[in-house]
Amino acid sequence: MWGSISGYMGLSSSTRRSSRRRRRPPARSSGSRTASPLAVVDPIRDERGWRFPETDPVLGIDYLEQAYDNADEHHEGRVTVPALVDTTTKQVVTNDYPQITLDFSLKWSPESTLYPPQLRDEVDAWIEPIFHNVDNGVYTRSSATP
Repeated sequence: MWGSISGYMGLSSSTRRSSRRRRRPPARSSGSRTASPLAVVDPIRDERGWRFPETDPVLGIDYLEQAYDNADEHHEGRVTVPALVDTTTKQVVTNDYPQITLDFSLKWSPESTLYPPQLRDEVDAWIEPIFHNVDNGVYTRSSATP
C-alpha cells in the first residue's frame, strides 16, 4: 500500500470552479478524519508541463513531471492533473480522476456514504454521460485536449 498521499491539481481561469467542485468535496465529505495535502500547480504550463509557483514543500520538486518520472523513468505520456502522489516514494500513484473519487469512497474512507452499495448501479449509469457532457466540457470549450 502507499505511504501518505498528496493531491495535485491545476486551476486555470476556465477550470477553476469546476475542478475545485469536482475534486475537493469527496475528500471533505467522505467522513475521513484525516486530510490529504492538496497542492495547486501554476495555471499555465510551460514546455516541461505543470510547474509549481515555488518548490513543492511536501515533495521537494519544481514540476509535477518529476513525480511522474519517479514512478516511471521512461514515462513519455502527458503529465495531467489531478494526480495523487505518494509522499514517501514521491511517485504518482494515479491520475485517473473518476477513480480517485471512488478510491476516496471505497479504499480510504470505506465508512463513507458517497457510493452506497444499493445505489452503485444507478450512480455508475450517470458517471459516463456526466464525464462526457459536463466534466469534459471545459476541454471542449477551451479547445484543449482532455
